[in-house]
Order: sequence, then structure tokens, then C-alpha cells
Amino acid sequence: MPHSPSRHPALLVALLVSTLIITLYALINFGATLNPTAHTHDVPLIIVNADHGTPDQHLGRDLLERLQHDPTLTRTAHLTVLPTRDAALDALRRNHAWAALVIPDHFTRDLTTLPTTGRPARLEVLHNPAAGSAASSIADHTLDAVVTNITTALQTQVLTRVRRATPTVPTTLAATLAQPVRVSHTDAVTIGEHSGRGSSTFTLTFVAVLAGFMAANIIQAILTDVLDTTAQGQKIRAVHATLLKLTVGFATSIVGATVILLIARLFHLDHTAPWSALFGFVLLTEFLILTLTLMFYVLLGARGVVAAVLFNIVLFTALNGANQPLQTLPRFLETLAFALPFHAATDGARALLFLGGRLDAGLASALLSLSTYLALALIVSLGVSALRDRREAPTPVIGSAPISA
Repeated sequence: MPHSPSRHPALLVALLVSTLIITLYALINFGATLNPTAHTHDVPLIIVNADHGTPDQHLGRDLLERLQHDPTLTRTAHLTVLPTRDAALDALRRNHAWAALVIPDHFTRDLTTLPTTGRPARLEVLHNPAAGSAASSIADHTLDAVVTNITTALQTQVLTRVRRATPTVPTTLAATLAQPVRVSHTDAVTIGEHSGRGSSTFTLTFVAVLAGFMAANIIQAILTDVLDTTAQGQKIRAVHATLLKLTVGFATSIVGATVILLIARLFHLDHTAPWSALFGFVLLTEFLILTLTLMFYVLLGARGVVAAVLFNIVLFTALNGANQPLQTLPRFLETLAFALPFHAATDGARALLFLGGRLDAGLASALLSLSTYLALALIVSLGVSALRDRREAPTPVIGSAPISA
């Protein structure tokens, strides 16, 4: 007859911990992804007003003021005003914004002369597909709603002016007056067809994270068993065991990063930085996750796997910022995401895959964050192991003589 779980507290603890992990995983992921509109804030957008205006009026300046006070934008977006289209392109190519609206230098002239020239005015929207499909969709939706309101208001304004001058609108102008402002769209960043429409950022990072996590658990299980078997009754120092696991882990990470990139090349992964740079970044990411996982084992023993799953899997999938931008998360999750290394890893991968490996496109901050976490994990793992050795070392008896064979 099977034993009752109540007589074995460890079984109840295992059940409770498993339930807790599943609950946290579901809460964080569903809360982060199912209703992003409710939490969307600080969407990084750029407005460029290059309009020169005319001696009588400056419609570009009026339009900029209207945008800065638009209730939709003030509620959901963080606007940056730049003077030129080139400056906006540079900012987008550094992933500092998701999209830009450009008011060209002849905007006022084209609108005021429309009744005579029949040529509509133009606005341009610059897109940043490297920001990810979700970010691009949010930016496009935000700007489209605002631009639609603006063009409708301008249509009414221009039509009123024309009717004052000419009660009967010429048929040649009818089509132009129906849409006096045309909007063109340009991609500031080009992503290839082998990028999963920008989702390769998440794929590359996730594979590296999962490889490091799995390798750490395999190393912990096998080497712990091997060291216990070969000790033959002698106590192996904890710091030596930790160093051995880290050394094997680093070698495993080199192999893992090599395999990951070989498979990436097999599928013709689009990238803008050299393969060597991608290899170094994948190696750093994988070894960091491996080291963090081993650190949890050093701190918590066999129970470290619970903390490793919560940290490396649950938090990564919800807070990496690749498929779901951090600006769509509740504020407390966004703050947590910026404190963790996963968002930095995503930014670094994005810079290498789509933005030419530019340091100012998120790669520098990614390297700093990942390296800092790696250094802290190494210090904690080796430091705790050394302290454990010191506590468990036998205390010598004063005046005792060594035992001779």
C-alpha cells in the first residue's frame, strides 16, 4: 500500500514548489503578454520638423505642437524632437526609437500652394523593424492613429480655404483635396528574410540561455557523482569541486556556442556583425547562465535547481524584451527586467544581428551587464565554496604531535 504523502514532508514540499513555479510562470507570462495595450507606456518615437514655413505661417511648427499635446501620444509615447531626417535615421539605427515621423522642409509651401499646383503635401514615417514585430506594430498603430487625425484636420482646413476662394471645387482638385497629405513609409533598418521578421533576436538568445542552463544541470549531476565516487572516503575541497565544474562548463560553453552558430549558418541566419563577434557573444551568454545555475547549486545544494528554473527560465521568457517590449509590461516588471541581464542579452543580440554590431546600439551596455553578472556569479560561487571549506576544516590541537606511519 503506498505511503501517504502527509507522512513524507519532502513530497509535499516538491508538490508545493512545482505548483509555485507553474503559478509564477503563468502569472508573469500571461500578465506580460495578454493585454499589452493596457500597460503600454513610454513608446520611443521621434518627431522631425524640418519645415521652413513661409513668411505668413509655419504649419510644420503648428503640427509639432499639436503632436506634443496629443492625448494619445502624451499617454503612451515618449517623444524626442530631432532637427533632421538624418538624425532620426541614426537614432533608429542605434535602436533608440521604434519609429519616426518626418515633417519635410516644404510642408507649409506644399499645403498653401496645393489649390494651384494640385500637388499634395507629404509626411514620412521611418520604421525600425529591428526593434521587433511587436514594437513595430505598436509604433505603427500609435502613429497611424495620430496621423489620421492630423490629415483629417488638415483636409478640412485646406478644403475650407479653397471653398472660400472658389465656391465650386474644380474636379481636377477633388481627388487631391480628399487627401491633401500623403504619408510615405520607409524602413530605416533592413532585416533579411532569414531573420524571422526580427524574431531571430529571441531565438538566438533563448537557445544560448537554454544551452547554458541544461549544461550546468548535466555537469552538476555527473561531476557530483564522479567526485563522490573517486573521493574514496577523502573529503574533496568544495572550492576545487566548484573550479572543476566551472572549467568543464567553460569548455562545454565553447562547444555549445560553436554548435549553435554552425546550425545558424546552416539555416543562413541573417546578421550584420562578423561570425566571430556572434560567437563571442553567444559564448558569454551561455557561460553566464551556466555559471549562475552552478551558483544556485553552491548556495542551495540540490534545491538550487528551483532557483535556477525561476531565474533563468521563468524570468527570461517574460522579461527578455525581444518578442514583448518592456514598455508594454507593468511598471514593476519593467523595473525588474532592467535589473536583470536578459534584456541586455537581447539588446546585444539585436545589435549584432541587425544593427552592424554597433556598441552604441545596445551592445556596449549588454557586454557590461553580462560581464558584471558573470563576475558576481564567479565571486559568489568560489567565495561561498572557500568559506565552506574553511568552516569544515579540522581544528588543529595545540601541542599534538603528527602521527607517523
